[in-house]
Amino acid sequence: MLTTSFLFWLAVILAAVTAVDEQTVTHLRGVDTAAVVGTVAPAAEAPVVEEQTATSQSPTSASTCQLTHGQAKRLLLNCQSDRIRFVGIGDWGEAKETSGVRAVRDGLLRDAPNADFILSVGDNFYDNGVKSVNDPQWQKTWVERFGIGSKLNVPWISILGNHDHKGSTQAQVDYAKGSQPGSKYWVMPDRMFSIDTTANGHQMRVIATDTEKLGERGDNSDAKILQLNSILQSSKVKAYFGGHEHDMQVLQSGNLDYFMFGGGGRSIQTGKTPPGTKAKTLFYALRYGYAIFDLDVAQRQLSVTYKMFNLNGSRAEERTFTRQY
Repeated sequence: MLTTSFLFWLAVILAAVTAVDEQTVTHLRGVDTAAVVGTVAPAAEAPVVEEQTATSQSPTSASTCQLTHGQAKRLLLNCQSDRIRFVGIGDWGEAKETSGVRAVRDGLLRDAPNADFILSVGDNFYDNGVKSVNDPQWQKTWVERFGIGSKLNVPWISILGNHDHKGSTQAQVDYAKGSQPGSKYWVMPDRMFSIDTTANGHQMRVIATDTEKLGERGDNSDAKILQLNSILQSSKVKAYFGGHEHDMQVLQSGNLDYFMFGGGGRSIQTGKTPPGTKAKTLFYALRYGYAIFDLDVAQRQLSVTYKMFNLNGSRAEERTFTRQY
């Protein structure tokens, strides 16, 4: 089974908040890493449990979370429940209406309306990002395709991808501050930002940015990739969420889990493993799809369900992975 890049351009990382201090964050900035999520101190180590599931029901309960802007580069997510549900999607910004794009769109419209938020891990617009807040791709590729503001009314917490860097990254930041169609649902305070979360009294912090200088494409350094991996391991990071490769994967390196979901609609393709950065492949599928994350902060349990589609757009099997931290 082919493995792909050990680290990707974009990610969100689940970690123990007590282990992620300001010095670590400074190092993370220095290597253009992704995001860090902090929770209460982790429980004893447990292996990833994989189970194949039947087609699941769409969520029926509305979100209990409220997302607001705090200080510069800071979001506040306040949830009445200690359970948070979000949908992760990556590499979805394909302009063409392909079978994969349509399948992911239809699935997202079934599963995402009652999620607390959508996590977009980059490559939001192909091939060269957007030129401005008035670029027609905003309307065609995002607002109209996903019914933003009509069929889908949840926040899209978004991170930049390498293709987004080929256009105006500032335009993606500015869109969230403007009055264009759907702008109130587009959440990107800056290229790097934090999300301070309270879930029924339990604290969690997210530090989100793109890893534009990391990965196996472009002008990248294996040394920097290894440096980032060392930081993640020493900071007791538990899980890393990302995209970039156009497929669906679950990888593991030591006690660090990698949930990768880059099958958002761009043409499916495999990647290349940089020297010295291999991780164990627990699951790999050359399919379109997205991931549903159910996080119980109080119980320190994460359940990740991969919703997947075949190359012709037909529905494929689902896979659920659970982790006790």
